[in-house]
Amino acid sequence: NEKLRLGEFSRRGGLYRKALKLLGEVAAMQRKLWGKTVSSNSHYIRARIMTEMGDPRGARASFRKLLKIQEETYGASHPFVGYSLEGLTLAAMGLGDGKAALSTLRRSLQLSEEEIRLNLAIGNEQENRAFIRSKAYQVDLALSLHQIFLKDDPSAAGLAFETILKRKARALDAAVDTRSILQSKISPDPR
Repeated sequence: NEKLRLGEFSRRGGLYRKALKLLGEVAAMQRKLWGKTVSSNSHYIRARIMTEMGDPRGARASFRKLLKIQEETYGASHPFVGYSLEGLTLAAMGLGDGKAALSTLRRSLQLSEEEIRLNLAIGNEQENRAFIRSKAYQVDLALSLHQIFLKDDPSAAGLAFETILKRKARALDAAVDTRSILQSKISPDPR
């Protein structure tokens, strides 16, 4: 949809009010055609705008709507659901609600771990390293949640520590698997 693209371009350009107006028009059009707003893209863009404008309440509301649509459309274990949960984590942090942030981050990291496992199984070493690097911000998010919002919470400390260890282990596993495959292809069969 042209208005949806214009809304995203407006958001990127910092024209938040214009972007929100365009997204409202998209939602109205969808409600007229289908009886409800079905575009997860419009909710995602709205949530990003609210986050960028420093409105964590608005962001939380939009990410909740987005999460509902994504769970209905893709199922509760889809990576898109994890991204919405990350957004809810950031909104909760913006509201100072460390416990809610911990809950959504924990679920998001579980989904991400499965996404990483599946992607590392099919990628080559270079792709796997790049994929692991693309998820590094999640370690930062877990550490920030613990250090800034839940400093004395052992559950938050455990999640941060576990996230670091899992990511290191995934990176090592990916490197070892790739080397093993290469070694088996270049070495003669010892039998």
